[in-house]
Amino acid sequence: MANQSEQTSLLRLLLAASGKHDALKPFLDEVLPEARALLPAGALAIVRSNPPKWELQAVSGMVERDIPADLVADAMDRDGLATQGDVAAAALGDGYAL
Repeated sequence: MANQSEQTSLLRLLLAASGKHDALKPFLDEVLPEARALLPAGALAIVRSNPPKWELQAVSGMVERDIPADLVADAMDRDGLATQGDVAAAALGDGYAL
């Protein structure tokens, strides 16, 4: 879990980047690498459900084939967080997951 300083830095990053982009992809491409550095995360990816597959929206620190699709599906089914070992997936709403 990120400490208070890391959370504040992450919120500032998200706020600053949100004002520079009018589309999701460029926003995510900017913030994911920086968010990954601020958080204790080896990799981050945002995917969107488009049955029967997942559409990769943005990624940092991994390649698409490494995304744990079953874990992401579990998080989406729970509409919350799913973990397996040191990997976590979280439903973000509207068919998106982290």
